[in-house]
Amino acid sequence: MVLEETWEQEETTLTLEDQEPFWSNIFSSESEVDERPVPKVQVDWSIVDPVTREEVTKAVADSEESAPGPDGITLREVMTISPVLLASYFNIWLLLGEMPKQFSDGETILIPKGGDLTDPANFRPITMASRVTRVFHKILSCRLTVKVPLDPRQKAFVPVDGCADNILITSSGGPSGRENRCAWPS
Repeated sequence: MVLEETWEQEETTLTLEDQEPFWSNIFSSESEVDERPVPKVQVDWSIVDPVTREEVTKAVADSEESAPGPDGITLREVMTISPVLLASYFNIWLLLGEMPKQFSDGETILIPKGGDLTDPANFRPITMASRVTRVFHKILSCRLTVKVPLDPRQKAFVPVDGCADNILITSSGGPSGRENRCAWPS
């Protein structure tokens, strides 16, 4: 509806009670065991170094306004929190190895993909975490991106337009340059 700009039209859709058995089965199933060999690498503990004010400032500045998570905190509200205070909270989370429940909970909504809207398989779950949590994850993601480079063919879950990149690669025969959005200020 939203993507097709038809939000004003009433659509027949399934209730949460109708969808729950379908999704419950998927999310409660055991994952398959990954039998692939795990390469032996030197552990790099710098990924969990204390979070700095500069990292928080950059992560907040690089964030885009979007829906708040279940706590209702908006990006505008996060911007009013001192980066030093946020860094302190994040460092406590790193030290304890866990986050407070209100920041680890997410809100999942089901977005229709199209097709028969009486079929739960035609919905895509999207989970929104707190804006505070997303800033923390952005910092950890940037650290991991620097320390664990991905294959240049990886297009999902990276800060590039994967579709445009792949079109360029297939039409020109070579990869495009990637902007490093994780370069921290000196």
